[in-house]
Amino acid sequence: MIRMYPMRIYAKLLGLITASAVFFQFYVTLPAGVININLADPFALLALSTVVLISIFSGKMPQWLIAEFNWMLILFGVLLLFAYFIGWMKVGSTQWALSARLVGWVVLLGYLSAGYLLVTYIGNSGIRHMLEILAITAMLVISWQVVYRFLYSYGFNVSESTKNFDGFSGNRNAFAFQLLSVLALSIANSKAYVYEYTKGDDGIFITWRSWVPLGFLFAGIVWTASRAGMLTAAIMLMFAYYKKIPDRKSIFLGAIFAILLWGIAWTLQNYAVMLALISANMDYSFLNFFALFNNIGAVSGQSESHSALMHGIQNPAVQSAISGEDSNEERWAMLLYGIEMWQRSPLIGEGLGVFMANSTGKLGHPTVIHSTPVWILAEFGLIGAVVMAGFFLKLWGYSTKKISPNDEIPRFALLLLLVAFFVFSQFHE
Repeated sequence: MIRMYPMRIYAKLLGLITASAVFFQFYVTLPAGVININLADPFALLALSTVVLISIFSGKMPQWLIAEFNWMLILFGVLLLFAYFIGWMKVGSTQWALSARLVGWVVLLGYLSAGYLLVTYIGNSGIRHMLEILAITAMLVISWQVVYRFLYSYGFNVSESTKNFDGFSGNRNAFAFQLLSVLALSIANSKAYVYEYTKGDDGIFITWRSWVPLGFLFAGIVWTASRAGMLTAAIMLMFAYYKKIPDRKSIFLGAIFAILLWGIAWTLQNYAVMLALISANMDYSFLNFFALFNNIGAVSGQSESHSALMHGIQNPAVQSAISGEDSNEERWAMLLYGIEMWQRSPLIGEGLGVFMANSTGKLGHPTVIHSTPVWILAEFGLIGAVVMAGFFLKLWGYSTKKISPNDEIPRFALLLLLVAFFVFSQFHE
């Protein structure tokens, strides 16, 4: 018999550690290519092992509020295995299909298990604690990215910053989706935060716990310059307003705060530009001080001083650049090839990993289909599409059904997450 109190502590620690570590990813090079590993993956797997052991010793499957959810998970796993077998028959076993999808599915079950343990042993307050950790970590990552890029731009002795504003994910679209997920949870909880800290009274600064995270998230999504991320955020906000989910004042103040953050970053970046231009007619003793302060060393010549100052001006700013026409053309080529694959095998698809295996010969480099619906059709066929659509509708039905006032915030959070996933997945896999 598992004692309740130790399990409460264990579930809370495991869930919160997983939430704080999920923003940090790194890449491992294997003989067949590069795979992405998240720092939270080991903790997610530990959570999955815990849920499995509890189920074995109790003789019961995990209990969910959504009916037949266990069978949905099992059916999806069977679908993945079937698609993997089809792909293995056509192109052999690929690292992407095996590690990124089959093993990745097990890891995703681990993340689900971390949330399950929190709700089972802590209740809805466990979700609240997870949101707070996610929001704090997101704000810290955004702040560090801004500070680090300025340190590099102004010539401090730090390694080169990445081209895009991508957090610790290595991909700005992945970082944008992380921020969108936290944004969905923050919007769903905005009214609760305002009421808890104001008891219904008006106030701006007293409700900072609601609008400050929103401001950081809005600014972070804009800084990524992810078109899918910005579009998804806009649609999610409009949907939330339509459903009367958020505290409107918090959204407004969050947007104002985001503009303020963006304006400060823009001003500091352009201050460097203006300083560099003015320096052409300045006394270069200031530039020597600037170089010494930034560990560049004493600078004797004017041209060398100017070069040291201009070092940051010529390197990535905080704001990422919007993708150009080349990106659009490549994505169209991916989509067309994915549709072509589906037409060859409309019922069961071409199999898991076939697109990745053939993409080098077709597109010039290994890549995935940047559209989840097209990917499902291409590699899982109509059968897979029907199963996936059924899962989505099942979750949507639960999130829109009123059961009790106590579950309103979790249902709103799930609803906004589904909106974010649906919109974002049209442009990324």
